[in-house]
Amino acid sequence: MSATPQIAVGIMSGTSLDAVDVVACRFHADSSRQHRDAVTLELLASHTAPIPAALRDTLRNATDSQADSAQRHWSLANFASLEAQLGELYASATLELLQAAQIAPQQVLAIGCHGQTVMHLPPPHPLAATLQLNDPARLAARTGIPVVADFRRADIALGGQGAPLVPAFHRALFATPEPRAICNIGGIANLTLLHSDHCAGFDCGPGNALLDGWCLRHTGKPYDENGGWASSGKVVEPLLQELMAHPYLAQQPPKSCGREQFNKSLLAHCDANPVDVQATLTEFTALTICSTLASYAECQQVIFEELLVCGGGAKNEFLMSRIAAHSSQPVGATATAGLAPEWVEAAAFAWLARQRLLELPGNVTAVTGAAREAILGGLYLP
Repeated sequence: MSATPQIAVGIMSGTSLDAVDVVACRFHADSSRQHRDAVTLELLASHTAPIPAALRDTLRNATDSQADSAQRHWSLANFASLEAQLGELYASATLELLQAAQIAPQQVLAIGCHGQTVMHLPPPHPLAATLQLNDPARLAARTGIPVVADFRRADIALGGQGAPLVPAFHRALFATPEPRAICNIGGIANLTLLHSDHCAGFDCGPGNALLDGWCLRHTGKPYDENGGWASSGKVVEPLLQELMAHPYLAQQPPKSCGREQFNKSLLAHCDANPVDVQATLTEFTALTICSTLASYAECQQVIFEELLVCGGGAKNEFLMSRIAAHSSQPVGATATAGLAPEWVEAAAFAWLARQRLLELPGNVTAVTGAAREAILGGLYLP
Protein backbone atom coordinates (compact mmCIF):
# COMPACT_ATOMS: atom_id res chain seq x y z
CA MET A 1 0.00 0.00 0.00
CA SER A 2 1.22 3.49 -0.80
CA ALA A 3 2.79 5.53 1.97
CA THR A 4 0.64 8.46 0.83
CA PRO A 5 -1.67 9.53 3.66
CA GLN A 6 -5.13 8.06 3.25
CA ILE A 7 -8.56 9.16 4.41
CA ALA A 8 -10.39 6.78 6.74
CA VAL A 9 -13.87 7.11 8.19
CA GLY A 10 -14.73 6.00 11.72
CA ILE A 11 -18.20 5.33 13.12
CA MET A 12 -19.03 4.88 16.79
CA SER A 13 -22.30 4.32 18.62
CA GLY A 14 -21.45 3.51 22.21
CA THR A 15 -23.02 2.10 25.33
CA SER A 16 -24.56 5.48 26.16
CA LEU A 17 -26.87 5.16 23.11
CA ASP A 18 -26.94 8.92 22.63
CA ALA A 19 -25.98 9.26 18.96
CA VAL A 20 -23.84 7.99 16.11
CA ASP A 21 -20.54 9.85 15.74
CA VAL A 22 -18.80 9.82 12.35
CA VAL A 23 -15.44 11.31 11.43
CA ALA A 24 -13.23 11.48 8.36
CA CYS A 25 -9.53 11.54 9.17
CA ARG A 26 -6.29 11.68 7.27
CA PHE A 27 -3.45 9.91 9.03
CA HIS A 28 0.28 10.50 8.61
CA ALA A 29 2.96 8.20 10.00
CA ASP A 30 4.88 10.13 12.69
CA SER A 31 8.57 9.28 12.39
CA SER A 32 9.45 11.72 15.18
CA ARG A 33 8.18 9.21 17.73
CA GLN A 34 9.63 5.78 18.24
CA HIS A 35 6.57 3.54 18.22
CA ARG A 36 5.83 1.90 14.87
CA ASP A 37 2.14 2.91 14.97
CA ALA A 38 2.68 6.58 15.89
CA VAL A 39 0.59 8.91 13.76
CA THR A 40 -0.52 12.47 13.41
CA LEU A 41 -4.14 13.08 12.50
CA GLU A 42 -6.02 15.62 10.44
CA LEU A 43 -9.70 15.72 11.33
CA LEU A 44 -11.24 16.53 7.96
CA ALA A 45 -14.90 16.35 8.95
CA SER A 46 -17.16 15.26 11.78
CA HIS A 47 -20.86 14.61 12.10
CA THR A 48 -23.29 13.47 14.78
CA ALA A 49 -26.50 11.72 13.78
CA PRO A 50 -29.13 11.23 16.49
CA ILE A 51 -30.39 7.71 17.04
CA PRO A 52 -34.17 7.77 16.44
CA ALA A 53 -36.05 7.48 19.72
CA ALA A 54 -37.80 4.21 18.85
CA LEU A 55 -34.53 2.58 17.80
CA ARG A 56 -32.75 3.93 20.87
CA ASP A 57 -35.41 2.50 23.18
CA THR A 58 -35.27 -0.87 21.45
CA LEU A 59 -31.49 -0.97 21.70
CA ARG A 60 -31.62 0.01 25.36
CA ASN A 61 -34.00 -2.88 26.06
CA ALA A 62 -31.74 -5.23 24.13
CA THR A 63 -28.63 -4.19 26.07
CA ASP A 64 -30.12 -3.78 29.53
CA SER A 65 -29.70 -7.09 31.34
CA GLN A 66 -32.55 -6.11 33.69
CA ALA A 67 -35.15 -5.48 30.97
CA ASP A 68 -38.46 -7.27 31.30
CA SER A 69 -38.26 -10.89 30.22
CA ALA A 70 -40.79 -10.25 27.46
CA GLN A 71 -38.40 -7.68 26.03
CA ARG A 72 -35.23 -9.62 26.77
CA HIS A 73 -36.02 -12.84 24.90
CA TRP A 74 -35.45 -11.69 21.38
CA SER A 75 -36.14 -13.60 18.20
CA LEU A 76 -33.61 -13.81 15.41
CA ALA A 77 -35.94 -11.61 13.40
CA ASN A 78 -35.66 -8.90 16.07
CA PHE A 79 -31.88 -8.94 15.91
CA ALA A 80 -31.82 -9.07 12.11
CA SER A 81 -34.15 -6.08 11.93
CA LEU A 82 -32.00 -4.12 14.40
CA GLU A 83 -28.88 -4.83 12.37
CA ALA A 84 -30.57 -3.64 9.19
CA GLN A 85 -31.79 -0.45 10.88
CA LEU A 86 -28.32 0.25 12.27
CA GLY A 87 -26.73 -0.41 8.88
CA GLU A 88 -29.05 2.13 7.26
CA LEU A 89 -28.39 4.65 10.06
CA TYR A 90 -24.61 4.24 9.78
CA ALA A 91 -24.76 4.56 5.98
CA SER A 92 -26.94 7.67 6.06
CA ALA A 93 -24.70 9.32 8.64
CA THR A 94 -21.59 8.52 6.59
CA LEU A 95 -23.07 9.83 3.35
CA GLU A 96 -24.18 13.02 5.10
CA LEU A 97 -20.63 13.51 6.41
CA LEU A 98 -19.01 12.91 3.02
CA GLN A 99 -21.44 15.15 1.18
CA ALA A 100 -20.99 18.02 3.63
CA ALA A 101 -17.18 17.69 3.46
CA GLN A 102 -17.17 17.19 -0.32
CA ILE A 103 -15.23 13.94 0.02
CA ALA A 104 -15.84 11.42 -2.75
CA PRO A 105 -16.20 7.75 -1.73
CA GLN A 106 -13.23 6.80 -3.90
CA GLN A 107 -11.04 9.06 -1.74
CA VAL A 108 -11.77 6.92 1.32
CA LEU A 109 -9.54 3.97 2.14
CA ALA A 110 -12.10 2.30 4.42
CA ILE A 111 -14.79 2.80 7.03
CA GLY A 112 -14.21 1.41 10.51
CA CYS A 113 -17.54 0.67 12.19
CA HIS A 114 -17.63 -0.76 15.71
CA GLY A 115 -21.35 -1.59 15.79
CA GLN A 116 -23.67 -1.56 18.80
CA THR A 117 -22.65 -3.79 21.68
CA VAL A 118 -25.58 -5.80 23.05
CA MET A 119 -23.58 -8.43 24.93
CA HIS A 120 -20.05 -8.61 26.26
CA LEU A 121 -18.99 -11.70 28.22
CA PRO A 122 -15.17 -11.65 28.35
CA PRO A 123 -12.85 -14.00 30.22
CA PRO A 124 -13.07 -15.41 32.83
CA HIS A 125 -16.52 -16.32 31.49
CA PRO A 126 -16.26 -20.04 30.61
CA LEU A 127 -17.18 -19.42 26.96
CA ALA A 128 -16.09 -15.84 26.34
CA ALA A 129 -18.11 -14.05 23.69
CA THR A 130 -19.10 -10.61 22.50
CA LEU A 131 -21.79 -9.34 20.14
CA GLN A 132 -22.01 -6.03 18.32
CA LEU A 133 -25.04 -5.47 16.12
CA ASN A 134 -23.97 -4.17 12.72
CA ASP A 135 -24.59 -4.63 9.00
CA PRO A 136 -21.21 -3.91 7.41
CA ALA A 137 -22.20 -5.44 4.07
CA ARG A 138 -25.15 -3.03 3.83
CA LEU A 139 -22.91 -0.14 4.89
CA ALA A 140 -20.36 -1.02 2.19
CA ALA A 141 -23.04 -1.38 -0.48
CA ARG A 142 -24.76 1.90 0.41
CA THR A 143 -21.57 3.96 0.54
CA GLY A 144 -19.43 2.22 -2.07
CA ILE A 145 -16.56 2.08 0.44
CA PRO A 146 -14.84 -0.97 2.01
CA VAL A 147 -15.90 -1.51 5.60
CA VAL A 148 -13.95 -3.01 8.49
CA ALA A 149 -16.10 -4.35 11.33
CA ASP A 150 -16.26 -7.00 14.08
CA PHE A 151 -13.11 -5.77 15.80
CA ARG A 152 -13.43 -7.53 19.14
CA ARG A 153 -13.75 -11.22 18.36
CA ALA A 154 -10.23 -11.85 17.04
CA ASP A 155 -8.84 -10.67 20.36
CA ILE A 156 -11.32 -12.81 22.33
CA ALA A 157 -10.41 -15.82 20.19
CA LEU A 158 -6.83 -15.35 21.41
CA GLY A 159 -7.91 -15.34 25.05
CA GLY A 160 -8.21 -11.58 25.35
CA GLN A 161 -10.94 -9.35 26.72
CA GLY A 162 -11.83 -7.93 23.30
CA ALA A 163 -11.98 -4.50 24.93
CA PRO A 164 -11.08 -1.78 25.43
CA LEU A 165 -9.60 -1.32 21.97
CA VAL A 166 -8.99 2.43 22.10
CA PRO A 167 -5.71 2.27 24.12
CA ALA A 168 -3.80 1.23 20.98
CA PHE A 169 -5.05 4.37 19.24
CA HIS A 170 -4.38 6.51 22.30
CA ARG A 171 -0.77 5.30 22.22
CA ALA A 172 -0.49 5.99 18.49
CA LEU A 173 -1.80 9.55 18.80
CA PHE A 174 -1.23 10.78 22.35
CA ALA A 175 1.93 9.09 23.68
CA THR A 176 4.67 11.51 24.79
CA PRO A 177 7.97 11.05 26.63
CA GLU A 178 6.15 12.12 29.81
CA PRO A 179 3.70 9.70 31.48
CA ARG A 180 0.15 10.51 30.43
CA ALA A 181 -3.24 9.04 31.33
CA ILE A 182 -6.26 9.14 29.04
CA CYS A 183 -9.79 8.46 30.24
CA ASN A 184 -12.58 7.80 27.77
CA ILE A 185 -15.96 8.36 29.43
CA GLY A 186 -18.74 6.85 27.37
CA GLY A 187 -21.41 4.59 28.82
CA ILE A 188 -18.48 2.76 30.41
CA ALA A 189 -15.26 4.54 31.43
CA ASN A 190 -11.88 3.19 30.41
CA LEU A 191 -8.35 4.27 31.24
CA THR A 192 -5.26 4.25 29.04
CA LEU A 193 -1.96 4.55 30.92
CA LEU A 194 1.05 5.57 28.84
CA HIS A 195 4.51 5.63 30.41
CA SER A 196 7.98 4.87 29.10
CA ASP A 197 7.30 2.41 26.28
CA HIS A 198 4.43 0.82 28.17
CA CYS A 199 0.72 0.97 27.35
CA ALA A 200 -1.79 -0.32 29.88
CA GLY A 201 -5.54 0.05 29.85
CA PHE A 202 -8.84 -1.37 31.06
CA ASP A 203 -12.45 -0.50 31.77
CA CYS A 204 -12.46 1.14 35.18
CA GLY A 205 -16.21 1.22 35.83
CA PRO A 206 -19.37 3.08 34.85
CA GLY A 207 -19.10 6.24 32.83
CA ASN A 208 -22.40 7.79 31.77
CA ALA A 209 -24.57 4.67 31.69
CA LEU A 210 -25.95 4.86 35.23
CA LEU A 211 -26.12 8.67 35.12
CA ASP A 212 -28.04 8.76 31.87
CA GLY A 213 -30.40 5.96 32.86
CA TRP A 214 -31.29 7.58 36.18
CA CYS A 215 -31.72 10.99 34.54
CA LEU A 216 -34.05 9.56 31.88
CA ARG A 217 -36.09 7.71 34.48
CA HIS A 218 -36.65 10.74 36.71
CA THR A 219 -36.55 13.76 34.38
CA GLY A 220 -37.46 12.32 30.98
CA LYS A 221 -34.22 13.76 29.57
CA PRO A 222 -31.66 11.40 27.99
CA TYR A 223 -28.76 12.95 29.91
CA ASP A 224 -27.99 15.52 32.61
CA GLU A 225 -26.71 18.49 30.61
CA ASN A 226 -23.46 19.78 32.11
CA GLY A 227 -24.33 17.84 35.26
CA GLY A 228 -26.66 20.66 36.26
CA TRP A 229 -29.19 18.39 37.98
CA ALA A 230 -26.53 16.40 39.83
CA SER A 231 -24.81 19.56 41.03
CA SER A 232 -27.96 20.56 42.93
CA GLY A 233 -28.01 17.30 44.92
CA LYS A 234 -26.05 15.89 47.84
CA VAL A 235 -24.04 12.68 47.91
CA VAL A 236 -25.78 9.81 49.74
CA GLU A 237 -22.78 8.30 51.54
CA PRO A 238 -24.26 4.85 52.32
CA LEU A 239 -25.25 4.42 48.66
CA LEU A 240 -21.82 5.60 47.51
CA GLN A 241 -20.07 3.09 49.78
CA GLU A 242 -22.34 0.32 48.52
CA LEU A 243 -21.54 1.18 44.92
CA MET A 244 -17.80 1.41 45.61
CA ALA A 245 -17.93 -2.14 46.99
CA HIS A 246 -18.92 -3.52 43.56
CA PRO A 247 -16.79 -6.63 42.96
CA TYR A 248 -15.73 -5.52 39.47
CA LEU A 249 -13.76 -2.64 40.97
CA ALA A 250 -11.57 -5.04 42.94
CA GLN A 251 -10.91 -7.26 39.93
CA GLN A 252 -7.37 -7.10 38.58
CA PRO A 253 -6.68 -6.30 34.90
CA PRO A 254 -6.91 -7.31 32.18
CA LYS A 255 -10.61 -6.64 32.55
CA SER A 256 -13.55 -5.15 30.68
CA CYS A 257 -17.18 -4.58 31.55
CA GLY A 258 -20.53 -3.35 30.28
CA ARG A 259 -24.16 -3.08 31.23
CA GLU A 260 -23.94 -6.66 32.45
CA GLN A 261 -22.15 -5.27 35.53
CA PHE A 262 -23.44 -1.69 35.72
CA ASN A 263 -27.17 -1.38 35.19
CA LYS A 264 -30.31 -0.18 36.93
CA SER A 265 -30.45 -3.26 39.19
CA LEU A 266 -27.80 -1.55 41.35
CA LEU A 267 -30.43 1.05 42.25
CA ALA A 268 -33.45 -1.26 42.47
CA HIS A 269 -33.93 -0.72 46.22
CA CYS A 270 -32.83 2.89 46.36
CA ASP A 271 -35.42 5.21 47.90
CA ALA A 272 -33.25 8.33 48.28
CA ASN A 273 -34.14 11.67 46.74
CA PRO A 274 -33.58 11.24 42.97
CA VAL A 275 -31.43 14.36 42.65
CA ASP A 276 -29.21 13.12 45.48
CA VAL A 277 -28.85 9.77 43.74
CA GLN A 278 -27.73 11.61 40.59
CA ALA A 279 -25.12 13.46 42.64
CA THR A 280 -24.01 10.15 44.14
CA LEU A 281 -23.71 8.46 40.75
CA THR A 282 -21.59 11.37 39.53
CA GLU A 283 -19.32 10.96 42.53
CA PHE A 284 -19.19 7.21 41.90
CA THR A 285 -17.99 7.68 38.32
CA ALA A 286 -15.40 10.26 39.38
CA LEU A 287 -14.10 8.16 42.26
CA THR A 288 -13.78 4.95 40.25
CA ILE A 289 -11.68 6.77 37.65
CA CYS A 290 -9.42 8.57 40.11
CA SER A 291 -8.99 5.77 42.65
CA THR A 292 -8.14 3.29 39.89
CA LEU A 293 -5.58 5.66 38.39
CA ALA A 294 -4.06 6.35 41.81
CA SER A 295 -3.78 2.63 42.60
CA TYR A 296 -2.09 1.92 39.28
CA ALA A 297 0.33 4.84 39.67
CA GLU A 298 1.29 3.67 43.16
CA CYS A 299 1.74 0.06 42.07
CA GLN A 300 3.86 0.99 39.03
CA GLN A 301 5.60 3.87 40.81
CA VAL A 302 4.68 6.25 38.01
CA ILE A 303 3.84 9.93 38.32
CA PHE A 304 1.44 10.86 35.53
CA GLU A 305 1.84 14.40 34.26
CA GLU A 306 -1.83 14.81 33.37
CA LEU A 307 -5.18 13.10 32.96
CA LEU A 308 -6.87 13.87 29.65
CA VAL A 309 -10.56 13.08 29.28
CA CYS A 310 -12.47 12.25 26.11
CA GLY A 311 -15.93 10.93 25.29
CA GLY A 312 -19.30 12.36 26.18
CA GLY A 313 -18.39 12.62 29.85
CA ALA A 314 -15.93 15.41 29.02
CA LYS A 315 -18.95 17.63 28.30
CA ASN A 316 -20.33 17.13 31.82
CA GLU A 317 -18.89 20.11 33.65
CA PHE A 318 -19.92 18.90 37.08
CA LEU A 319 -18.45 15.43 36.51
CA MET A 320 -15.21 16.99 35.27
CA SER A 321 -15.07 19.15 38.39
CA ARG A 322 -15.50 16.09 40.62
CA ILE A 323 -12.75 14.23 38.72
CA ALA A 324 -10.48 17.24 39.18
CA ALA A 325 -11.31 17.32 42.90
CA HIS A 326 -10.20 13.69 43.37
CA SER A 327 -7.31 13.56 40.88
CA SER A 328 -3.66 13.84 41.83
CA GLN A 329 -2.93 15.05 38.29
CA PRO A 330 -4.09 18.13 36.39
CA VAL A 331 -7.28 17.23 34.51
CA GLY A 332 -8.12 18.46 31.05
CA ALA A 333 -9.68 17.37 27.77
CA THR A 334 -7.94 15.72 24.82
CA ALA A 335 -8.48 18.91 22.82
CA THR A 336 -5.27 20.16 24.43
CA ALA A 337 -3.49 17.22 22.75
CA GLY A 338 -4.99 17.93 19.35
CA LEU A 339 -8.33 16.11 19.13
CA ALA A 340 -11.67 17.25 20.56
CA PRO A 341 -13.00 14.76 23.13
CA GLU A 342 -16.25 14.02 21.32
CA TRP A 343 -14.43 12.63 18.25
CA VAL A 344 -11.71 10.49 19.82
CA GLU A 345 -13.56 7.18 19.86
CA ALA A 346 -14.85 7.46 16.29
CA ALA A 347 -11.33 8.45 15.17
CA ALA A 348 -10.02 5.34 16.93
CA PHE A 349 -12.10 3.13 14.65
CA ALA A 350 -10.97 5.05 11.58
CA TRP A 351 -7.42 4.28 12.72
CA LEU A 352 -8.27 0.63 13.40
CA ALA A 353 -9.69 0.33 9.87
CA ARG A 354 -6.43 1.74 8.54
CA GLN A 355 -4.48 -0.75 10.66
CA ARG A 356 -6.53 -3.58 9.16
CA LEU A 357 -5.82 -2.55 5.59
CA LEU A 358 -2.14 -2.05 6.39
CA GLU A 359 -2.19 -5.55 7.95
CA LEU A 360 -0.96 -4.18 11.26
CA PRO A 361 -2.12 -5.23 14.75
CA GLY A 362 -4.94 -3.33 16.41
CA ASN A 363 -4.79 -4.75 19.92
CA VAL A 364 -2.36 -4.28 22.81
CA THR A 365 -1.74 -7.58 24.60
CA ALA A 366 -0.86 -5.81 27.85
CA VAL A 367 -4.35 -4.28 27.74
CA THR A 368 -6.57 -7.17 26.67
CA GLY A 369 -4.51 -10.17 27.80
CA ALA A 370 -4.63 -11.77 24.35
CA ALA A 371 -1.98 -14.40 23.61
CA ARG A 372 -0.51 -12.27 20.83
CA GLU A 373 -1.03 -9.20 18.73
CA ALA A 374 -3.70 -9.56 16.06
CA ILE A 375 -5.01 -7.87 12.96
CA LEU A 376 -8.54 -6.92 13.99
CA GLY A 377 -11.74 -6.81 12.00
CA GLY A 378 -13.32 -8.41 8.98
CA LEU A 379 -13.25 -6.65 5.61
CA TYR A 380 -16.47 -6.12 3.64
CA LEU A 381 -16.14 -4.90 0.07
CA PRO A 382 -18.83 -2.85 -1.71
